[in-house]
Amino acid sequence: MKITRILLLSVVLLSCEKIEKGFLSDSVYYLENPFTVQKGTTTTSSTLVADGSTNPIHVQLLSVRNAYTGAGVDSMFLRPQTITIFKDAVIQSDSTLALLRAKMQDSTVAPFSVNPIGGRLQFTRASIYLDTGRYTIDVKVSNVKGEKTLKNACDLVVTPMSSMYTVVYRRVQTTPPDNDADRTTVQENDTYPVDIKYTASNVSKVIIKWLDKNGKPFNPSTDMQRLALNYPTFHDWDPYYPVVTTDSTMEMEFPKLAIGMPLFRSLTVGGQAWTDDACLSYYRILPKATDINKTLRLTHSIKFFADGIYEITFHITVAAKI
Repeated sequence: MKITRILLLSVVLLSCEKIEKGFLSDSVYYLENPFTVQKGTTTTSSTLVADGSTNPIHVQLLSVRNAYTGAGVDSMFLRPQTITIFKDAVIQSDSTLALLRAKMQDSTVAPFSVNPIGGRLQFTRASIYLDTGRYTIDVKVSNVKGEKTLKNACDLVVTPMSSMYTVVYRRVQTTPPDNDADRTTVQENDTYPVDIKYTASNVSKVIIKWLDKNGKPFNPSTDMQRLALNYPTFHDWDPYYPVVTTDSTMEMEFPKLAIGMPLFRSLTVGGQAWTDDACLSYYRILPKATDINKTLRLTHSIKFFADGIYEITFHITVAAKI
């Protein structure tokens, strides 16, 4: 009987104890630390590693500081900035500046934010307004269990764009003057040298030059043509401005929107559909302009990531200009 009373008393005491709800680990952290972003790009980190903590994890950004000086930079990271966005996808039929502008609108967004659920680090295209450097953030995390402040929760490394362009593909083929189907590839990718000089500018354009094996430029006006009516040129991807040629270069301005080129990924040329995200372009150098009396079929595909001037020089090593 005495044992029974003891057991009953134990049950009563246990039932009166407060039941703990949830769990918040002391080891919540960002796996990607430091987290690196290139200026002007949109990118997002993974969520915080919860280390068994009860979800959902709520995260509040407390401050952003220069990692070396400790100076607060909230105003730079969190101040809304105006960027241009598109209300709808740009397509080939948006072929004039007026039609293009009809799809554009200004959007005001901050360069940086922390997602309140899970804590993803979020950078927008407004990150173009950030100074390069290394920064650190403090955040507060909370769930049903309680809350904790994470000092120096993650370092943010803001870098310049690592590349303003990517050369995807390039090729030179030869064909006899009277047989365009008899093709021989004579230069391709690494054997077809290209130099690209980028210059930041208030005007955005691509300037292309093709040099022969002696370093002499072919004349785009007299020595060259588009490859065929159903093959795209750069102007098909960039119809907004006229092509300007000199005796050595082909110049094509493109809209200054801080997003580079191309603006659309598919087009139809002469009834043939093309899909590419790097301005796939085809030209030909006429047989009369070469010492080998053959057509030079030229192909290149280059994606441009930023506004500015791109001076592109291709080196054709299999023929000389005459």
